[in-house]
Amino acid sequence: MEAKEIRCAADYYPPGWCPIDGSMKVDGWEYFCYEFIEGKKDHVLVNRERGVYVEIDWSPYSRMYKSQVRQWLSLGGPKRHSTGPLCQDDLDELQKVVEDNLLGDAL
Repeated sequence: MEAKEIRCAADYYPPGWCPIDGSMKVDGWEYFCYEFIEGKKDHVLVNRERGVYVEIDWSPYSRMYKSQVRQWLSLGGPKRHSTGPLCQDDLDELQKVVEDNLLGDAL
């Protein structure tokens, strides 16, 4: 997960982009979903306390749920897992790999 320093609100709130349904707070981060082309979305997490923001490479056709943001954070903010942006199936697959590795280490 590559966190970028916030210099001004425009860093994570691009001009002309419209936030959809406001934002939601997840584990010290604030999630924003922007519509940048009709029907396509961009996803950003902001941590004002640390003064950083992170762009999430998530499907441009859906908004993330709180559980998905939390899972993405717990996995360390993974980048693309396949040829396209992340989706729930990718997070579940990555979670299984992590759990299998932890189980293997415990044996």
